[in-house]
This record gives sequence, C-alpha cells and structure tokens, in this order.
Amino acid sequence: ASRVAPEHPQLAAIDGMLLLRRGDSDSALKLVTGALQRNPEDTQLRYALGFIYMEKEHWAFAEQAFRSLQEYIPAARSLAPLLAELLGRQGRIPEALEELAPLLADPQTATPAVKRFAGRLHFLSGQPEQALPLLLQAMSRQPRDRSTLASLVELGRITGFEAKVREAMEAALATSPEVLELWQARAAVEPISEGSHVLLERWARHMPDAQEPLAALLTLHVRRGNDAAADAVVERMLARDPDDSLARAHVLDTLLVKDPQAAITLIKGWMEKTGDPARLAPLLGWLGQAQDRAGLRADALETWLRFHGATAALRSPLPPSSLPPAQWPELGPMPEEPAMTMFVVGLPGAGVERLAAVFAACAEPFRADRFGPAPPRDGLQDY
Repeated sequence: ASRVAPEHPQLAAIDGMLLLRRGDSDSALKLVTGALQRNPEDTQLRYALGFIYMEKEHWAFAEQAFRSLQEYIPAARSLAPLLAELLGRQGRIPEALEELAPLLADPQTATPAVKRFAGRLHFLSGQPEQALPLLLQAMSRQPRDRSTLASLVELGRITGFEAKVREAMEAALATSPEVLELWQARAAVEPISEGSHVLLERWARHMPDAQEPLAALLTLHVRRGNDAAADAVVERMLARDPDDSLARAHVLDTLLVKDPQAAITLIKGWMEKTGDPARLAPLLGWLGQAQDRAGLRADALETWLRFHGATAALRSPLPPSSLPPAQWPELGPMPEEPAMTMFVVGLPGAGVERLAAVFAACAEPFRADRFGPAPPRDGLQDY
C-alpha cells in the first residue's frame, strides 16, 4: 500500500496504530496529526488519534478526538460508552451518565456491559440506590462477569443494602448454580457466622470437584479457631488434590511448631513426588524453615541458598548502593535506659508509605517525614 499510495490517510492510520502497539506513542501521534492536517475529514485518522491519546492517558484530548467524529458520523451511538469512560476518568461522572442515558433508554443498546458501567458510575458518585437495579440487571444476564459481581460485593457492604444483594445473588444461584464466580461473590457478602459455614457447605455440594469452597471453609474455621474442623477440611482438600498449597501450608503450620523433624520428612516426601519446578520452589522455602526450626542450621542454609539461586533470575536487581561518607559524624551520647529503635524500610513500589502513615497516626514517637515529598537529606536516603 505504501508503494501504491504513500500519502493515503488510511495507511497513516494503520501505521500510527502499529507504532502505538510497538510502544512508540509519540511517533504515532506525530504521524497521525500530520496526516489529519492534510485530511481533516478522515474518520479513521480521528479514531486512531483518539486511541493514541488514550494510550498516553490524555483523557480530555482523547474525548475531543472522539467527539469530533460525531460531526462526521452523527448516528455513531457506539461512541457513547467510550466517551462516558473518558468523562469518568476525568471525574466528570454526571456527564458520563448523561452520555449513557440514551443507550439505557433503548432495549437494543441497554446491554449488560452498559448497565454495569452505568451502575458503577452511580456507585462512585454516591448513589447506591440507582446503582443497585442496574447492577442486578447486568448480573441476571451475565452471572459470570467479575466486574459486575465485584461492584455488587462493594454495594453489599453498605449498611442497608446487605440483605438486598444477598437475596439477589441467591436468586441468581437458583438458576446458575454452576457459576464459580457467583458463589465466590455470594460468600464474600455473607457475614462470618454459623450461616457462613452452611453456605460454604452448600457451595461444596453444588460444585463437588472445586477446591474453592473447601479453601473458603478452611479459612473460616481457622479464623474462628475451630482446629478440628479445619483439619477435617484439609483432609478433604488433600484427598482431592495432594498438591494443594493451602492445605499443605495448614499441615505445615502445625508441624513446624509441634514436630519440625516430622515436617522435614513430610516436605521431602512431597518434593520427591513433585515434577513441576514451579511447585518445587515453595517446598524448598518450607523445607528451609523446618530445618531451621529443628536446629539444622547448616542444612537450612544450604536449602535457602538453593531456593534463592533457583528464583534469582525472576527477581529485579537491587538498586545500586551509594558510597559511604568519608567522615562519619561523632556518636551521640547513649541514654542510660535506651528505648528500642526501629526502622521501616521498603523498596519503591512496596507501598511502605501506607504503613508509615498508620504508624505516624498510632505509634508514638514515629518520624514519617522521610516518606513524604521532601524527605530529610541525610545518609539514610541512599541505599
């Protein structure tokens, strides 16, 4: 096509999208805007421009690019959900709902996806009463949709809406008892009580081959301190899947305290039967813990070196260390009864600043200033 008509606008649109998918959004933007200046009425170029701005997260520019299409394609109702999404990303939720209103009014365009989106927007704008019927209608048509179910779970945690959400999910389960996602959502809106145990057992009966209800039962019994019931569920889980990691972890939690040597024997037996390298790594981690608990320090060290050596290639490199200062300051005087000093450290992206915010509010004394936008400039700022 480039040999036949190198200046054709559709070719520019295709090349622009290829550049975008290759991660070069700046070159894609330059190519498409240049082509639009020569062909201002070409709709394919305007579509491409809108998606390029979306990739760059320039929501307002993307909105304008797609709105300009309506001048050339007035009947393009398919743009409404896209415009609503862009308005929502800008925090203009009432305007986003206005965009969706014509689609919701027409049975042909009021799809489950549109209802789910509108329900989510109502929820985010603090209108749970308007959100509930839309989300319920979307769930009735697509009971497997995780986004709809996640929004309903959030809604079910608002005072006054718990019973309505539970009743609606029960009605959906009556017609779709085979849907795993629906059972998971139903369990998520059930308060921890004897009723939750009955619900999870009912889930296990309806899906006898699934591990998820048994895993939920195990978590419930552990949280309620029902050790015997938890052990019984673990036996059911291991009978169904001897490699189940949650059940194995429960068994080892008990053995590591009571009999570390037995834990070592058990883990080694599991390792002999495991042919999957991905499942071998956590077993090595558990083996190292058991050996350490049993006092086998040399064996534990060897196991941990093997464990970290096997996973080193999957990890990000540490940041470069800074050089030590040529002269350290003089040591300050030590108080007669020194209090314990603790440092909170987290690599970028660990989210440790959230922990620091909690400590700053609840723990005295705690200095959270170096987690803010202007940390003190001292030696502790460098790795």
